[in-house]
Amino acid sequence: KKRMDRTERESTDESSDETEYVVEKVIDKRYGKNKRIEYLLKWRGYGQEENTWEPLENLDCKDLINEYESRHGAKSQTKRRRNLKSTGEEEDDDIDNNCMAMIEKKYSPELVIGMTDYGGQLAYLVKWEGSSYATLMSSKLARFECPNLLIDFYEKRTSWSQLNPPPEQHGMEKED
Repeated sequence: KKRMDRTERESTDESSDETEYVVEKVIDKRYGKNKRIEYLLKWRGYGQEENTWEPLENLDCKDLINEYESRHGAKSQTKRRRNLKSTGEEEDDDIDNNCMAMIEKKYSPELVIGMTDYGGQLAYLVKWEGSSYATLMSSKLARFECPNLLIDFYEKRTSWSQLNPPPEQHGMEKED
């Protein structure tokens, strides 16, 4: 399948057997695998449940990408990064770009779902309030953005063992 922008579709022979997809709108941006830029696309004639993430190199809709980028400038992300660095925390750009985009859109972390090793660094899978999205967040950014969620995450997963159980558990009776 080939996906085309609106101008390419007009210049294509309509008798082609290939299904043609036309980008209606660029909705979001993220950094995917191997630091590749991907855009969330709304396809003309399809519902929002059919939106897909597509790598930049597969797209031919520069006008829509430029429109998206002009609406979502990098000003607030730059300011936020400056604030992080002023606190002594440096963010891991590789995984935190998606988190910064969610924060800029006024989403708040709701829940830490899990944790993993990401390129030798600790990262958390974070669900966002009011969204079905979950993204990886570096431990550095998580400590800055959602320390209470990290505490909740660890408290739920901590199991305690008793080194000296009460005497009644050893078959001993209580003394009165």
